[in-house]
Amino acid sequence: AGRPAAALEARFELVEALYAAFDSDDSKALLRRHLADFLAANRKDPWWAVGQAILAEHTRQDGAPDALVRARRIALEGVERFPDSPGGRRCRSIVASIEAPEYSLEVMRADAPGRRSVRLTHRNLGRVFLRAHRLDPDALIASADEYALFDNDAARKTARFAKPAAAWTVALPATPDYRDHHTYAELPADLAPGWYLV
Repeated sequence: AGRPAAALEARFELVEALYAAFDSDDSKALLRRHLADFLAANRKDPWWAVGQAILAEHTRQDGAPDALVRARRIALEGVERFPDSPGGRRCRSIVASIEAPEYSLEVMRADAPGRRSVRLTHRNLGRVFLRAHRLDPDALIASADEYALFDNDAARKTARFAKPAAAWTVALPATPDYRDHHTYAELPADLAPGWYLV
């Protein structure tokens, strides 16, 4: 009927319905290829960028090691071609979420200085800055609710306002695949025995 955006949306709805209906990786890969071919042949209307966003979202769910790299590249095409369209804005959001820096920290409950006591799970970061705050175990026990020794007001105030006993930087390897990576770090070798919040 001469409504290209509606025709694009009808195809996108069909692909989405089929994608939700099939569980196998082969079926999902076939649908991604179909959508990619369809988009390559229908690039004129701004609603095309919505399809790029859908393709990017499905690609980032793929288990392949380079899935996030490919998803970002697909979404960037949508941003570059139709930046102010609804699909272009959706693609921009996908790119931002893939590129967003993220980290989490796990520390051994008991360990010695100079040991690999800290495990960082990270992506899109070049380094992190760590601090060790010395805690008073008697004060923590007296102020604790149940067994939450490190999750109480006294520990939070120490971490927020007290001068740290040690501060150090951990350089992180690049994560060009945009996936989480693990890096282990040591506690400072001159850290005195005691209770610390890192």
